[in-house]
Amino acid sequence: MKKRALFIITFFVCTNMSAQKLTKDIDFDGKVDTVYMDTKESRIVCRLSTQNLKKIKSHPIEILNEMSGIIEAKNGFTFFNDWMRAGYKNQFRYNKKTKKIQLIGMIWKRSG
Repeated sequence: MKKRALFIITFFVCTNMSAQKLTKDIDFDGKVDTVYMDTKESRIVCRLSTQNLKKIKSHPIEILNEMSGIIEAKNGFTFFNDWMRAGYKNQFRYNKKTKKIQLIGMIWKRSG
């Protein structure tokens, strides 16, 4: 029982830590970029190498839960915001033509 509890705690800690900061080549220039959640301002922050690593901030997120974060997606990243039996995911990708991060998909989930 103790091993199971330790595994569950470790799993949630590791999942939560990995969801806080993503390092990946988002703008397809071969250099590592960073995407993370600024929980104090309730915003998604991107630092792209093509933008000289300056902070690019999203609009404030009205309701940011403890079970929110950033995860890797095939061609970008996904922001998720979960609570109880509901939540949503927003997928973002870098647009080479406009040189901006663009929302490309939204998924609302509800169970129960």
